[in-house]
Amino acid sequence: MQSHNAAGLWRVTAAYLYVAHLDGPGLAWEYLRRHPEYRRDWCARHSSSAGDLTCWGLMQWEDPAHNAGCAQPVWMPQWLPTPCIVGAEDTATPQGRAFRLWDIPGRKALIATGKGFALQVRQGQRRLHARLDAGALAGRPCTCIVPFDVEQRGRWRELHALTLSLAGQEARSSDALRSRLRADRARAYRAATLHLRAIQALDGLHAGASQRQIGEALFGERAVREHWHADSLLRARVRHTLLRGQFFMRGGYRQLLGLRHA
Repeated sequence: MQSHNAAGLWRVTAAYLYVAHLDGPGLAWEYLRRHPEYRRDWCARHSSSAGDLTCWGLMQWEDPAHNAGCAQPVWMPQWLPTPCIVGAEDTATPQGRAFRLWDIPGRKALIATGKGFALQVRQGQRRLHARLDAGALAGRPCTCIVPFDVEQRGRWRELHALTLSLAGQEARSSDALRSRLRADRARAYRAATLHLRAIQALDGLHAGASQRQIGEALFGERAVREHWHADSLLRARVRHTLLRGQFFMRGGYRQLLGLRHA
């Protein structure tokens, strides 16, 4: 892995700012690529000693040296439920428009999976993940099949409520909407900060740094100098950050893909 461990680069928080703009699958890859056993399996992928790829949730090997900004991990559909574009011949309803890949704005990656293609689109901080069957690129009318699990039903209700608010059909919609947006932004910022610190702390741990040194990188040398002792809150925060990072790296990253019970 092209690691921030070398030459103490893990200490430079600015090198991790990209983490704050990642979606769930991007964060999942950042944790997985730091897993020592995944890195071992990657190195042994052409030998009989390599582990089972599917246990990592991937359809093909992805180089752990590549961060989420350039990597194209293809997650198994049962791990990352995504919309599927299906050619009309493979559906019971032939109506629909032809799928036009180049009409989608953003930077696109189309990866062959053996059973079709995985499509990943990036436009600024927005990400789109989808699956295409072979017929979707033939110019025929297509159907988009969207998984509708419990979590996505919740997102649909939120979108429906937002639509009603914007249409003026909800009492005091403007105040309620602004309040929800502020709360959502605050939660997103806090979650992004926690992931950034956890990933940086993991790199420090892999580099052999002590908890105190990790605390200096995360919270500053002055804060550690003034508040670091056996029962200090700062020391507890560092331990919690390390435990959080190890949890996501050791399998918790599946929750970032939408899997709650995997």
